[in-house]
Amino acid sequence: MANTNANGRVVAPAVLQPQLSTDVVGFNLENNQASTLGQQYITFQETFLPGEVATGTDLVAIVNGQKIPVQMDVKTFNDDGSVRSALLTFQQPSIAAHSSLSFMLSTTGTDFTTGALSLANLNGSNFDLKISIALQGGSTVVLDAATLLQQALNAGTVSYWQSGPLATQGRVDVPIAGSLHVTLDITRYADGSTSTDVQFNNDYAMQSVGGTAVYNVTIQQNGSTVLQQSNITEYQYQTWHTVVSTTGTAQANVVQDIDHLQDTGAIPNLDLAAGVDPSDLSAERITGNQILGPGSVTQYMPTAGGRADIGLMPGWNAIWLITQDEQAAKYALAQADVAGSVPWHYFDPKTGTYLSVTDYPTLWADPRGTPTLTQQPSSSSGWTPDAAHQPDLSYLAYLMTGDRYYLDQLNAQATFAVFSDWNVLRQNGLGLVANGSDEVRAQAWSLRVIDEAAWANPAGSVEQTYFAKLADNNWSWLVSQIPIWTQQEGQAYGYVPGTYGNNSAMAPWQQDYFASVAIEAAQMGNADALTFLNWEANFLVGRFLNSASGFNPHDGAAYNLTVANGNGVNYQTWAQIGQATVAAGNSNGSGWADGNFAELAAQTLAGIITLTGSAAATQAYNWLMSSGAPQITPYFVDPQFDVVPDQPVNTGNATLSIVAVNSTQSEGTTGATTPFTFTITRGGNTSIASSAGWAVTGSGANAAAASDFAGSVLPSGTVSFAAGETSKTITVNVAGDTVVEPDEGFTVTLSNPAASTTIGTATASGTIRNDETSQASLSIAALSADKVEGQSGSTAFTFTVTRGGNTSIASSAGWAVTGSGANAAAASDFAGSVLPSGTVSFTAGETSKTITVNVAGDTVVEPDEGFTVTLSNPAASTTIGTATASGTIRNDDVTTTTIEAFGATRLVKVGNQFQLLDASNSGPTVKYQGGVVTAGQFGAWTPLGAEKVGTGYQMVWQNGGADQYLVWNTDSNGTWKSQTDVGSGSSYALQSL
Repeated sequence: MANTNANGRVVAPAVLQPQLSTDVVGFNLENNQASTLGQQYITFQETFLPGEVATGTDLVAIVNGQKIPVQMDVKTFNDDGSVRSALLTFQQPSIAAHSSLSFMLSTTGTDFTTGALSLANLNGSNFDLKISIALQGGSTVVLDAATLLQQALNAGTVSYWQSGPLATQGRVDVPIAGSLHVTLDITRYADGSTSTDVQFNNDYAMQSVGGTAVYNVTIQQNGSTVLQQSNITEYQYQTWHTVVSTTGTAQANVVQDIDHLQDTGAIPNLDLAAGVDPSDLSAERITGNQILGPGSVTQYMPTAGGRADIGLMPGWNAIWLITQDEQAAKYALAQADVAGSVPWHYFDPKTGTYLSVTDYPTLWADPRGTPTLTQQPSSSSGWTPDAAHQPDLSYLAYLMTGDRYYLDQLNAQATFAVFSDWNVLRQNGLGLVANGSDEVRAQAWSLRVIDEAAWANPAGSVEQTYFAKLADNNWSWLVSQIPIWTQQEGQAYGYVPGTYGNNSAMAPWQQDYFASVAIEAAQMGNADALTFLNWEANFLVGRFLNSASGFNPHDGAAYNLTVANGNGVNYQTWAQIGQATVAAGNSNGSGWADGNFAELAAQTLAGIITLTGSAAATQAYNWLMSSGAPQITPYFVDPQFDVVPDQPVNTGNATLSIVAVNSTQSEGTTGATTPFTFTITRGGNTSIASSAGWAVTGSGANAAAASDFAGSVLPSGTVSFAAGETSKTITVNVAGDTVVEPDEGFTVTLSNPAASTTIGTATASGTIRNDETSQASLSIAALSADKVEGQSGSTAFTFTVTRGGNTSIASSAGWAVTGSGANAAAASDFAGSVLPSGTVSFTAGETSKTITVNVAGDTVVEPDEGFTVTLSNPAASTTIGTATASGTIRNDDVTTTTIEAFGATRLVKVGNQFQLLDASNSGPTVKYQGGVVTAGQFGAWTPLGAEKVGTGYQMVWQNGGADQYLVWNTDSNGTWKSQTDVGSGSSYALQSL
C-alpha cells in the first residue's frame, strides 16, 4: 500500500496521533494480500519516550472503539524508570483484503485475569516439529523439538524471552557436531498456535574442534515437510535461521510512527516528508536461495566507493523507515538475515554468549594475534569482513521486530568489532575501538555497533552490562583526549586522529562518519558522547564558516584536507590548512568533489543542530544546503544520509558538561596572570535558561593552593545560559611568581545545577607549569637508535641531549654505553670493540646536543641486542632529568637453508621467509594476499618443494607430519593465486610435480 506525496515520492501512511492523556502512540496493520487475513497473534517491538509508559502499566490497542489487551514484555528502561522498549503481543483482528486498520496504544488497560502460559503444556500431541540433519561423512541427527523442550524444562536450562498470558517464548540449544549447534526459540500462543525460530549456528569459538559443516536438512511440522535443502555448506562462524509457524507465513505489515521513534533517540531524524523515489523501492526484490546467501551486502567488505550498505545505517533500512512499505520491510529483514552469513560469530559455549574481552583480554582475531582464534575463518566462504567497511545489518531489524535472533546478530557483530581490533591499540580488556590510531571510519563503525548493543540489550543482562561498559570506556577515553588533541590541532581542532593514506592528509567525510556515531550515542543519552560532539563541532561546523580566516568553505566537503606537514606535525590555523590543501591539489576550488561528501556533511550539521540548537551549525547547514553542492538538492541521492534538523531529542532537562580547552600552561612571572580556559557545553533542552556553580580545588600529587591564583583566592563562580545558548567559557586566572616549585594541579568542578538542569561531565583538570629555575637540566632521548648493524664498517646510532631550565650558563655531563635487555650488546658490537663513553657539553645559550654511538657491522647471525646510554656526573648548577635512553641493534644477517633443489627451481628458506630461485640464484619471495609468507604463518603447514610451471610456480605444502598436502599456484612474482587439496601424498597430482 505505497503512499505518495505531492511530488510522487513514496512516504509512510499516516498513523493516529495521541489526543488523550492516556494515548501513547499510533500504528497501522496492513493486509496487502488478495484475501482476508484472519485473526492471529502478532508481536513487534515499540520504543517509548521517558514518562510515556510507567513500569507496571497495562496497555490496550484501541481500534474502531474496541480495546484489545496487549501483553508487554519490557526489555529496557528510560532514566526515569519508565519503559523504554518492550515487545507488544496482542490478537490482531481479521483484516479485509487490501485494507488496513489504525490502532492507538493506550494506558487504559487492566490486569490479565490469567497467568503466563507454560511451555510445559507443549508435547508431541500439540507440538510436532522435527529437524533432520544429515551430516556429510557422518550420521543423521533427528531433533524432536517437543522432546528437547521438555528435557530443557526439566533441566532448568530454558532461557525465556517472553512470558505472559498471550505468548511465552523460550530458548533451547542443542550441540550437533564440531562447532555446529541448533537453537530453537519456541513460542506458544494463547490460541494453541506455535511458532519456532530454528537457527543453525556453526559458531562455537576457541574450542579444539570446529570447521566447515556440510549437511542436508529437512524440517517437518505435523508430518508435512516445510523446508528441505541439500548440500548446505556452512563455514565456521556463520549462522542461518528459518521460522516455522502453525498459522503459516501470512502476517500483517506493521506501520509504525517513525516520527515518534525518532523522538526517542533510537534512530536519526530522517526527512520523512521528502519520501523515496518509487524506482528505489521497486528495485528492492528478493531473489534466489536465501540460506547463507549474500543478499545485497558487499562480501568483500574492504571494497571502497559509494555503497548502499555504508553509513550509520544501510540505505535499505532508511527506505523501510521512510516508507513503512511491506516490500521494503521484507527486503530490509532479508538483508538482516544476511548478517548470519558473515563469518564473524564468535560464540563461547562455556558462557552461553559471545566472546568477551573480560575473558579474553589479549585475543586478536587476526591470524597474527597471540592468542588468536583456534580456528581461522575459511578463505573459501566468499566473505572478507572488515571493520572499516562493516555495514550495520541487525540493529534496526531488532529495534522494529524484537526478534531475539536479530539481537544475537547485533551482539555477534559488536563482538567482531572488538576482536578485529589489535589488542594493543584497544588496550586489551578496555576495548577501546575508538583509539585515535585505527582508520577513523573503523573507529566509527566499530563503536557504533557497540553503542547499539549497549542500548538494545535487555536491562540487567550480561550482554547489556558488558557492552555498556565498553561504550562508556570508549567515550570517557575520547573525552580525556580532548585537551591533548586540541593542543595538537590548533585553531581547527575537532577532528579524530587515525591511520590514513599519508600522515599529512585527513578525510573530512570520515570525520562525518564518526560524527554520526557521536550523534547517535548522544541521542541515546550518553553524556560523554555529547561532550565529545561539542568538541568535534569546532571543526565540523567551522569548516564552512572560516572563509575570513583563509579556509575555503567548499573544501569542507573535500575528499582530503592537508592538515599536517610532511613530518606529521599539525598545522595550527585554518589558513595554513587551506593553503596546504590547495598546494597539495586537494582543494575543491569553486567547485565540488564528486561523491556523497556534501550529504555526509549535511547529515552531521543536522545532528548537531538537533542535539544542541547551535546557531553556528544552523548557519553552516543553511549555507551548505543552498551552495549548489551535489547530491543534496532537490533530494538526497542516498536516503540513509537524508537527516534534517529537529528540536533537541531530550525535551526535558538541559545537560551541562565541562571540558578543558587551554588548561596546561606556564604560570608567568610576578605581577602577571595567565588565563586558563574551560568550555561548558549544553545539550538536551536548550530552549530554557540554565545555570550551575563552579569551583576550583587543588588536585594531584602537587595540589595548587589559593596563593597560586589571582587574588590568592581559589576561584569560583556561576556559569549561566540564556535560552538557545549552547556554549560558555570559564576563565581561571593563575598568578605568576618567581618561585622554583613543581608543576601543580587543580580541578574545576560543576555543581548545584538549576532547576531542569543536570550535570553530565562534572570535572576538568588543569596543570600549572613551573617556569622558574636556577639550574640547567639535561635529558637524553633516542633520536635514531633502532637500526640494523650493517655487515661491515660502522653504523651511527644517535641520541639527543636537551637542556632546559637555566640555559644562560655552561653545562656538561658524562655519558656511557652499557649492554642491556635480554640480549645485551657487548664491547665487540661497537666500533673499536670498546663500550663508548664521553662528555656532552653546552655553552651558554645552547639547548640541544647529539651523541653518536658507532655500532660495528658483522656477518654473524645473532639475536637483536640492546644497549643503554646513561647520563651521569653533571657539572655544577646542572641536574639530570631523564638519565637514560635505549638503543636496539637489529640483526641483518640471515641463515639460508635449502629445502628442495630438484628440477629447475630451488626452494630456500632465507631467515624466516621463502624464496623460489632459478639456476642464477634469482627469483621471487613467496607471498600471500599481499604479504610476505613467513615460517609458521599457517600453523603446522610447511613447504616441501616448488617448481616453475608456465609463467608461475607450483608449491607443495604438508600439514605437519600428516598425510595431507596442498599445492599452491602462484604468479611469476610468487604471489598465491589459488590452491588445490591433493589429499594423500600418493595422489597422482602430487607425484606429477
